[in-house]
Amino acid sequence: MRKQVESSQRKARTETFRLVSASVPSGTAAESAAGCPEGYLRCTVLKNGTGDFTINFIEPFQRIPNVIATPVSSAASVKAVLHASTSASLVRVLVRNDSGTLTDPTELHVTVLGYDTADQVR
Repeated sequence: MRKQVESSQRKARTETFRLVSASVPSGTAAESAAGCPEGYLRCTVLKNGTGDFTINFIEPFQRIPNVIATPVSSAASVKAVLHASTSASLVRVLVRNDSGTLTDPTELHVTVLGYDTADQVR
């Protein structure tokens, strides 16, 4: 027999972004429909260098969110993604190949899961 469980816990906020590395602006973070076709109204993006991307959230979270980043590329060696730094307002992602060299994927898919109030699940 199932019983309903009620909780005052509010839902997490999920943000998803798809970055097209060839179109992400370099030098200054900007809203970019070409560089971030999915999610550009919720972030500004910056390409710091080859394989190095920063996503600044327009609406920051209250705490550091969980981030999953997946590179999409025709090159089989583009496999590892490392979050260089994550804060409540931005995530910096480094994309490397098998030999550890920073490399640009064709696309970078990023999913961010966080909370909008300080008293939510820790």
